[in-house]
Amino acid sequence: MVDVLEAEFRFSLPRWQNYPETPQAQVCFCGRSNVGKSSLLNCLAGRKSLARVSSTPGRTQALNVFSVALREAEERRTIWFVDLPGYGYANAPASVRKAWRPMMEGYLRRNPMLRAAVLLLDIRRKPNEGDLDFLEMLERFEVPVIPVVTKTDKVPSTKRRKSLRLIADTCDIPANELRVFSSVTRHGRDELLGDLFDLAEV
Repeated sequence: MVDVLEAEFRFSLPRWQNYPETPQAQVCFCGRSNVGKSSLLNCLAGRKSLARVSSTPGRTQALNVFSVALREAEERRTIWFVDLPGYGYANAPASVRKAWRPMMEGYLRRNPMLRAAVLLLDIRRKPNEGDLDFLEMLERFEVPVIPVVTKTDKVPSTKRRKSLRLIADTCDIPANELRVFSSVTRHGRDELLGDLFDLAEV
């Protein structure tokens, strides 16, 4: 079992090019606005306010970087969690929407320490054009994807299988590769932390 020893906010950037190369392994977290990224990050870290949770979609408009120290047995590893701005929020300022793709492409294409992207998908929503477009971008830049289905506590257990199948089929992802997660019940937290610990090895 993986424990979180430390988790702290490091810095925020409008563009990754503003930061020099780093030897630190990274995992980015991405998904449409209001998919639950901040809640997931706080749940993983075991903290209530590591990432800001807002009732207003589209609040994150920069690359927010957190340093997280993990331990399994006697081995300790550190990894950076990079919270990417959510996509698909129509009410964001036009300048923000216009700058979003260059910001994402700059980070995904020019970061050799990026180990994987945790792509969040809401179990209550069929993946839309924005989700599929981001998946295509990750594939184009050869970034491994960890698909995580969020907010599973909001769907009755009898309906989850159907919802997961719809997501898997729409995204063309094998259903057994979907990680099921709830920041409320913490279901799926230990498994995801185990994946991230493995990726933290430089």
